[in-house]
This record gives sequence, structure tokens and C-alpha cells, in this order.
Amino acid sequence: MEPGHFKLMIYHKEQNNSISTMPFHFTVYIGYCDGMNSIVNGSGLNDSVAGEAARFSVLLKDAYLYPSLVELESLQVQVVNEFDSYQPQASIHPMKMVHGTPCGTNFNCSAHNDVELAFTPLAETNLDPKNMRFNAFDVNYIPQRSGIYEIRVFCGNIPLNGGHPFRKAVSAGKVNTSLSGLVKPSPKVSKLTKNEVTVQLMDSYSNPVLLQQSKLKLEISSVNSSGSSIWTFSDNKDGTYSGNYLAKDVGTYELCASFDGMRLMPCPFGVNVYTSEYFPRVQNDSVWVWEDDSIAFDALENDYFAGHNITIFEFSKVSVLPLHMN
Repeated sequence: MEPGHFKLMIYHKEQNNSISTMPFHFTVYIGYCDGMNSIVNGSGLNDSVAGEAARFSVLLKDAYLYPSLVELESLQVQVVNEFDSYQPQASIHPMKMVHGTPCGTNFNCSAHNDVELAFTPLAETNLDPKNMRFNAFDVNYIPQRSGIYEIRVFCGNIPLNGGHPFRKAVSAGKVNTSLSGLVKPSPKVSKLTKNEVTVQLMDSYSNPVLLQQSKLKLEISSVNSSGSSIWTFSDNKDGTYSGNYLAKDVGTYELCASFDGMRLMPCPFGVNVYTSEYFPRVQNDSVWVWEDDSIAFDALENDYFAGHNITIFEFSKVSVLPLHMN
């Protein structure tokens, strides 16, 4: 039965008379929104980029596919990042209509002049949106963090889309070179050794940017024109990239990393290259001892320190459990 005003007649066909209380007048109202028949649609449900506005529309219908009118505050939208539960604020607005047709995010209104809101005022109220009911809405939000998001839409306590959340991926935006750069480069390295440098790439919202190793470049120069070698960067899959270089002679070098031709700070970065004897070398110690016996040994005997000078800052006592053999 369609919504509207009706009257009911019950009469005796042979006697051609009706019940005294006939006709009975009654009204059929539109039902409450249905979670399966209501429509949620729009590009804002698809994958997007951090910092870009996302939009989608909600069209509420009842169990018989008639428009279901609710107060603005009855529509609730949750957009949640699965990794850290970050929730961008979603703004909800009544959708405009043209001749009863939705005219919002996914419809073109430019060709029409007679645009109106899809609403029904409550009895004896003004046009305050809090006192009106709507069946079509536009939803806008801006996710600033990259990751996987779940989007849930509720009409009151009824989840739309059959209770299933919409899932979308938000990727990082363009690299912001002012927020990117070298990560704790070492100022002292050994010559003829493959040394590693790490670069971190971030977008304007401090999201790690992946798959950009082809645009990274490492340059090295020497004050005394000593030789050197460099390798291409590799992606560590977390927004950091590893590159390598080798200095062939002792001396002072300058490193500079760039992304797509733009230099990353610090640039240049000074590196002093020494012979291997400058750096300490530590070896593991193997000691045999009988059960319930003790032994003294020099833990530094097979280690090397330049100038044979060493200062012990910290040590810990190791507990050794006896090994019983049958």
C-alpha cells in the first residue's frame, strides 16, 4: 500500500448497506529507514589520497522503497583508520533535490534553477534544520593519515549496507621535501667499507611515502678528490630508503641526497673517512668451565681499540645455568 490518506468501506453486498461507522478514515505513513534498501554511494567510498576531500551520498528508503524521512542528527557516519583508530570528522548536510530527484555529490545540478532541499518540516516549526526531516544527505570528510579505513553509516541505530562496513585505502600524498631527509647519518666511517645511509620520505601530513626509490639519488664528493662509489636506493617498505656508498681513501667527504632533483636536508653532510684501525673491533668470547667450578678470563683480550685506550661505561653480570648430562 502506498503512503497517503485512505478511507475504508465495509458493507453488505446483498443488502447494500454499510456498517454504521463507515467510512473509516486512516493514514498510511512512510516506514523507518531500511538498512538494505537505503543507498550509500559515491567516490568517497573509493581509495583516495591523504589530505584530499572525500564525498559520498546517502539516500534513505523504507522497506517498500519509499523515501524515509529522518532528522539530520539521526544519520551517523563513522570513518575509522584500522591501524590507530584515527577518525576524521565527517560533516553531513541535507542533499538538494530537483523535481524530487536527488541532486548531490553524484548528480549534476548546474542545469536546473529550481533546486530545493529534500525535507518535510515538522508540524508548526520554523525552517531550522533541527526541526526538519530529510531522506537524502551529502557526507564530506578529509582523511589526513594513510592506511585502511572502515566507513559505517547508521540511520538511528540501524546500520546501512546490511551492517557491512565500506573499506577503502588512503595512500600518502606527494613527497614534502621539507619534512623528508637523511636519518641520523654517521659522521665517521671506515674506508673501503660499504656504508649505509637512510632517507625518510614524508608527505605534508607526515605519512610515509613508499615506492619512490627510483627518484632518489645520492651524491658524494671529496675535498681532496679521492675516489668513491655509490649504489642505488632500495625501498624498506616503511617510508625509509637505504642507500650505500664506499670511500676509497682517507679524508673528508660531503654527502647529499636528493629526491626528483630537490635536495634533502642535511645537504651537504660532512663525513670523515678513517682507516679501519681507527674503529674498535669486538669479538665474542668462548670459555669452557667444569660444572660447579669458576674461571677468570679477560673479556677484552681478543678485542681491538685504537691506542689501546678504553673506558668501561656499563657492564652486567651474566647468570649461567649448569648443563646436566646423563
